Amino acid sequence: MTATAVAHKVSFSPAQLDFGSGLLVLREHCSDMDVCGLRTEKVGLPIEKALTVKNEGTVAVTLTLSTAAPYKIVSVLPTLSPGQSGQVTVRFDPNESGSFTGTVQVGINGGQGNVNSSPLVGVAHKIEIQPAELNFGIAIVGTTKERKLTVKNQGVTTVPLTVSTATPFSISPEGSFTLALSESREVVVQISPIASGSFSENVQLISGSASFKVLVKARAMTYEEYLQTSLAAANALAQYGNHYNVAIAESWQNPCLQVLSGFDNLNTEIIQEYMNSAECEDIAGIDPARLAELQRAFELLEALGADRIISWLHTLKQALAEERFDEEYTRLLPEGLDQLIEAMRLLSNLTNAEEVKDQLRAWLLVQEQIDPLAYARLIQDRVVAYMFKPDLVAYFNIHVRPWWDQLITLLMTLSSFSNEAYRASHALYWICVSIEQLGLLRAVGALEQLRDFLMWMNSAERIEQGLGTLLAAGNAASQGWQVKGFKPITGSSGRTAWTAELTMTAEKAYELGILVRMTRLGPDNRPYNLTGIHVVVLGYHCEQCGELAQQMVDWINQALARYGENFTTNGQTRGDLNVFIVSFTREDPQGVRDVINALVAEFGDTDAVIMVVWIENGEVKWACISEGCNSLTPEEQAAIARSFANLLSKYPSGMINTLIGFCGGDVGCIINILMAGR
Repeated sequence: MTATAVAHKVSFSPAQLDFGSGLLVLREHCSDMDVCGLRTEKVGLPIEKALTVKNEGTVAVTLTLSTAAPYKIVSVLPTLSPGQSGQVTVRFDPNESGSFTGTVQVGINGGQGNVNSSPLVGVAHKIEIQPAELNFGIAIVGTTKERKLTVKNQGVTTVPLTVSTATPFSISPEGSFTLALSESREVVVQISPIASGSFSENVQLISGSASFKVLVKARAMTYEEYLQTSLAAANALAQYGNHYNVAIAESWQNPCLQVLSGFDNLNTEIIQEYMNSAECEDIAGIDPARLAELQRAFELLEALGADRIISWLHTLKQALAEERFDEEYTRLLPEGLDQLIEAMRLLSNLTNAEEVKDQLRAWLLVQEQIDPLAYARLIQDRVVAYMFKPDLVAYFNIHVRPWWDQLITLLMTLSSFSNEAYRASHALYWICVSIEQLGLLRAVGALEQLRDFLMWMNSAERIEQGLGTLLAAGNAASQGWQVKGFKPITGSSGRTAWTAELTMTAEKAYELGILVRMTRLGPDNRPYNLTGIHVVVLGYHCEQCGELAQQMVDWINQALARYGENFTTNGQTRGDLNVFIVSFTREDPQGVRDVINALVAEFGDTDAVIMVVWIENGEVKWACISEGCNSLTPEEQAAIARSFANLLSKYPSGMINTLIGFCGGDVGCIINILMAGR
């Protein structure tokens, strides 16, 4: 391309500067503070290309170059003599998806002329990938196991992708595909191990010159090694007097899932004997229409999710005890219970919803409340089944389980705390499930802190404070907050209290309605995008709480000194919001106003967000008592208060609750156990 201005003449090459394409990849990332959320990662971007400029005139020219985003000039041209050429480097660095065209604007000799370069063209695709990595867990030698990687087009362009991986993993089918706007594609990754070992490779996604990798890993075992590993974990439970231990074994020789419970000492011979004697119907022999009904039931259960099902069944059980089952059943139907009833109808092969309702009512009637210690051990088995990682399970069994049992035993011996034994197990279940999500090393560290916390609180003198923190943290974990650990705080008087530390990403908090906006003013009065919320909660299960006012002031002072005040900035645009909560977990505590007054007098003008949470007449109450509370709207304060109040159920909600938790929400596991019990 040649351009003339006044007596000057310059040309540009190539005729079009094509930057090709790059990727914006949206996937989950976790910070050093264990705050996790979706982040956009640039892959194959920025892209730099050289634009050649030639002086075609007869006099020297000095050129001034400029362009517009997403393009940028990153090198400066010298003065060009007649006939001389020079190269300018142009960078393509978009932040959003799109097809972008532009030019380089060239000013000649301080305003004597202006010309535009040849066209600049570039494309940015945007995709979301879930999950961030694929973990197959244990794969049996000689079998095939699969996991699915979901890729979604989140941009405004059509995205071409090529997918591949390396042995022992494979992709079915391997090759290329194109994603239209908002289209998703499931990439099926398989492993068919021929020998034991640990394997780690990548699934590679290529679009143009951009290449993106997703980690994929598995541990391959022979069937015998798998049985021995499972049995070792199950039999370890018996060492602590637990007779509710459960082992699951699955054979490729038949479609049965064996669930063996109540054995003091399981061995491979016992499991093999039950496998050989089991009568199983091969799914291939089921009528296609019936198979379609079962598939529909599985889809309904998976869409509803374990948490909603647990909540509904617990609500209906309570309503049945209060003789208002029909009323509550009708109220819950439009909230999604009708979908659960339909799934149960399909699984039971019944003809109408009324039959399912009668069946559900009859089943709830026969549920019996079990001993708190036996219930605790059953809940512990749910934790073990959820954790699954051998190292984590071993640590839990050896270091946490005995102190859990001791805590429940202590609560049963204290008349004023006996009703809290079930709530304590519920809290510990949700805490352990949350800790498992930290990853092996951090989870072991958090379990170590939990063990130290349980050891400390296992005395009548410390139970009020320890139980309060445990119940507040457990309820928050059940609401989706990530438990990071437990820390002691010693006041100036020498008295020690234990706090729990929890986090939630800003994206998740916004999704759950805890945050209504994603930006906050920092201590420098600049707006920051929130990365997450970091909560330190100090609980107390006291009846007469007013006498603790000065101790609370002392402990909050120590917490502020340890964690800092309201807002921690991270770079130029992001920050974490620190929140300090005092939670009184006994219903209708006395003297809360005295504590609030003492905290206001000490911390009313501080930038820290300090809240007091309690339950009065069955309703969650809160007071946000500091200047820093201005960074939260009343709606946000209420949502955080509900998270850290003691709203855990007081009594066990029955077998389905246990079953769903035991299976970790895996629908196939739930259905197999349900059908095995018919």
